[in-house]
Amino acid sequence: MYLKNILQMDSYQKNVFRFVLIVCVWVATFSLFDAAIAHAQDACIDLVTPRLGAEVTARAAFNDGVGVVFRDAPGTIAGQSNVLDTLSEGVIMTVIGVEPACKDGFLWWQVRLPDGREGYVAEGAGKNGGYFLEPWEVGADIFRPGAGNPNQIDHFFVDTRGNVQQRAPLGIISITGTVAEIWQSSEITVADVQL
Repeated sequence: MYLKNILQMDSYQKNVFRFVLIVCVWVATFSLFDAAIAHAQDACIDLVTPRLGAEVTARAAFNDGVGVVFRDAPGTIAGQSNVLDTLSEGVIMTVIGVEPACKDGFLWWQVRLPDGREGYVAEGAGKNGGYFLEPWEVGADIFRPGAGNPNQIDHFFVDTRGNVQQRAPLGIISITGTVAEIWQSSEITVADVQL
C-alpha cells in the first residue's frame, strides 16, 4: 500500500520523501554515534561504585594474598604511571583526592600512606572485578556487661574523634553444669548442627 503510494508520487513529492528519509536516517545514525562517544568518554561507567571519598581511611582488602599496587599516577600504562611499591593486604591509608580518577579500567584514588608517601591506588576494577580497597574505621571496640541483662554484652565503637556508636549487643548462652561438663559445649553443639 505504502509502496504503491510512493510510486504514484510526482518527482517533487519523491524528492521531498527522499530528503525526509535521508534526514531521519542521518539523525538516527548520529544520535547513536553521539551516545557511543559519550559512553566511551565516560571511563567510569562500567567500573565499581566508589565507596571511598576525601579524608576517608581505607584499607587494602584481603582478596588474594597479593596486595595492591601503589603508583605515582593513576593508570597502568608504563611511562604514564610508574609502580612505586606493592602494598600488603591490610595496609591502612588515607584518601587525599577529592574524587576518583577512572583510567585503564580501574577506579583510582590519591592516597597518603602512614609513612607520608603519596600516590595512587585502585579502589576496584569493572563491576564484576571487585574491590581492592575498603573503607576502614579506626577506633576502639568497647565491651561491657549488659545493663540490666545478664545474658548480653553491650558493644560500643569509639572513633578517633571521640564519637561513640552503639553496636549490636552480643548474646550470652546460659549453660548450667560443671566446667568439665560444659567446657566448649556450645562450640560442640554448633559443630554438631553443621555436620
